[in-house]
Amino acid sequence: MFDDMHEGDAFEIRLDILGQQPLLNKLYTQVTTCFPVPKTISDAHITETLTAGLTRLVSSFPWVGGQVLHTPPTSSCACNFSIVPWRKVPRLILKDLRNDPSTPTMETLGETRFPMASLDESILSPCKTLSAAADMTPFVFAVQATFIKGGLLLTFVGQHNAMDMVGQAELIRLLSKACRGESFTPEEVSNGNMPRHDIVPFLDDSYQPGPELDTQKAKSPAPGSPLAPPECTWEYFGFSADSLATLKAVASESVTTLPGYVSTDDALCALIWQCVTRARLPRLPPAATSTFARAVDVRRAMGVSEVYPGILQNMAYNTLPAADAVSQPLGVIASQLRTSLDPSQLDHRTRVLATALHRLSDKSTMSFTAGANPSTDISFSSWAKIDLYNMDFGLGLGKPAAVRRPRFDMVESLMYIMPRRPDGELVVAMCLRLEDMARLKVDKTFTNIRGVRGVLGVLKPTAMDLIKFLLLLLHRALDYLISWAYLAQNLPVPWVFFDRKTGEIKREDQPLLRKLALVLIFNPLTEWIDSTHVMRLQAYRKALSKGREENTPDIRKRIQSFVEAYSIKMEDFEPSDIDEYATFSEFVTRRISPDSRPIHSPDDPSTAVVPADSRAVVYSTLPEARRLWAKGNDFSLPYLLMDTQLARTFADGSVASFQLSPQGYHRYHSPVNGVVKRYRSMPGDSYPIDPVALHSGVDILTRNRRAYVVIKSDEFGYVLFAAIGGEEVGFPQIHDQWQKPGSYIEKGDELGMFHLGSPSIVMVFQRGMLQFDQDLLDSSKRQIEVAVDMGMSLGRGAGSGVETK
Repeated sequence: MFDDMHEGDAFEIRLDILGQQPLLNKLYTQVTTCFPVPKTISDAHITETLTAGLTRLVSSFPWVGGQVLHTPPTSSCACNFSIVPWRKVPRLILKDLRNDPSTPTMETLGETRFPMASLDESILSPCKTLSAAADMTPFVFAVQATFIKGGLLLTFVGQHNAMDMVGQAELIRLLSKACRGESFTPEEVSNGNMPRHDIVPFLDDSYQPGPELDTQKAKSPAPGSPLAPPECTWEYFGFSADSLATLKAVASESVTTLPGYVSTDDALCALIWQCVTRARLPRLPPAATSTFARAVDVRRAMGVSEVYPGILQNMAYNTLPAADAVSQPLGVIASQLRTSLDPSQLDHRTRVLATALHRLSDKSTMSFTAGANPSTDISFSSWAKIDLYNMDFGLGLGKPAAVRRPRFDMVESLMYIMPRRPDGELVVAMCLRLEDMARLKVDKTFTNIRGVRGVLGVLKPTAMDLIKFLLLLLHRALDYLISWAYLAQNLPVPWVFFDRKTGEIKREDQPLLRKLALVLIFNPLTEWIDSTHVMRLQAYRKALSKGREENTPDIRKRIQSFVEAYSIKMEDFEPSDIDEYATFSEFVTRRISPDSRPIHSPDDPSTAVVPADSRAVVYSTLPEARRLWAKGNDFSLPYLLMDTQLARTFADGSVASFQLSPQGYHRYHSPVNGVVKRYRSMPGDSYPIDPVALHSGVDILTRNRRAYVVIKSDEFGYVLFAAIGGEEVGFPQIHDQWQKPGSYIEKGDELGMFHLGSPSIVMVFQRGMLQFDQDLLDSSKRQIEVAVDMGMSLGRGAGSGVETK
């Protein structure tokens, strides 16, 4: 029973072969149970009960308090993921949000049926589902208790190398039993500690891999793949027991193959596959195919205990031409899904996968869903049979009101059926492109208008849904037209940027009307109007009016809606309480919390840092910047500085441009150590600063109001720092102490601030004095802005001898 464990506290449990997939490392499965809490139940009682339960759990199952260790494989053991000791008791995280006005109450959650938008993993879980922090210990299991007004949200987190959802559910059941003070049976202890490394028998040496593994081999990105991932959204859909019964009956009418029946899960999967594919058809080529990849628990098929706590799942793949997936009777599709669950097939295919993984030295080339195409396929997991609604954890709260998976990062085409409610309802989580989701919500079959009456228990389309759908189509059409126009001119597609922290290509959320305004303003006809000064006069008057408005106390009510609309993390700022800001202008110029923006290599003067939260582009020469980025007819250093002699100092220098967003941090900081040599402030216009504007003939950077300083640095020579105001009230302000020549400033010192708007910063370094970081150079050459935080690395002095990456 304890073959993999050593005596005492020391043990090492080799994980099963399916747990050896590197792509599962630091991937976590989260599930949240939502309990109403009466006033008679104290926080102390809940905390003590959970702590005692976790202590009892780990006393019988020591590995639950462990961590997943990755070690190099050896000649005698290809397995390199193991569970080793970490803590004597698994982590219990407590969070009290009862006084947080942005957190919904239990009553509100119940009234809105616990939507995914209100259940964020960053709030409810100790770690993210995907891309866990590199310095985070890969713990096996943890619990977070989040107290909200009138309720408790209890989140259970399991590491995916160590367990699948069936294994995690068994662990949660054992914890519930431990919290009630009940003893574990010998059989439970035996099953919970069974050896894992040989749980799946391998095929003999005569087996040679064939096409049966194609769907689980990692593939290189297809040529011409879209640069930016599509915008997606998570939604929950509810199906009542009556709707599910009707759905199964309709599917059963057209069952075509053995075993001659379909389950409720089969019918629901068939409906979702059919309706989602129909929603995608307008953007798919005529010959497109769609694959439904369905996660399957293979314990029974392989003769393993159904409460085995490790990872023992595989995928059942079904592929159809997209047109067939839409047109075939529901029962035909459900029958195909059922046929792929044949136990002998599942046993063989799982042994095939295990054997292939065992033989591979680099196991990262294979995973459960490596071959899935999120644009056309669906990756589906069902937790319907997991009985979390009957687990009370001895808290005295009764049974959960809801069980949900918290919202996590967008993964297109990923879907889950939540555990079945006591009343028979099933709730399905779906992540789809915005345009696909909008079409799905008005799909007649999916919304109970045709074919399957009463199928969907919630989300009948409202007039507002239709309006949003039409606006979405208009938004998409405008984006397409703008993108086509810019590509035709060999210009970058606007509003796409690279997020340096996450490594993802994203699209900036901008209001539709703003996009229309930018396109209308920055075109040849309007640029001619601008030459008459009509537009700049209007923009200047608007800026003055906006400035007076934002400095009045009665504008404070906007702050709360602004924070919510842009998901601003107020804990990053000082003060963090929005009630402490007297005006909206004060809120816009809020100070950053020092810990939230660490300065890169603060003691190394040979490194330069990003001056502001912004989107950056960098170019090694000024001509390159003009060719690729700032294309105004008169953009040049003499026009920017209004000083020909000073401009010669920076001739052929390297350029960095930083565009700030209206909702972002509006203070800026020195990029280097040095002495201020010159300060100047100049009046100007109030044009918006945006990629569309910068690529027009209007010389935004040299016409808008601006202020600049020149800093003399021992490591970088002379450095020009120009703050350029944008539309509305983006006035640049250099702090008084840095307006005096001779003032010494250090890297990271606050240099000044903007008041609202979308302002910009331009920095110029003398030729050959700075080597920009390579990732910034690469994105800029592709004409893609990089989202950066103040204090991040910008580059090194060219003479430092250190290579940048």
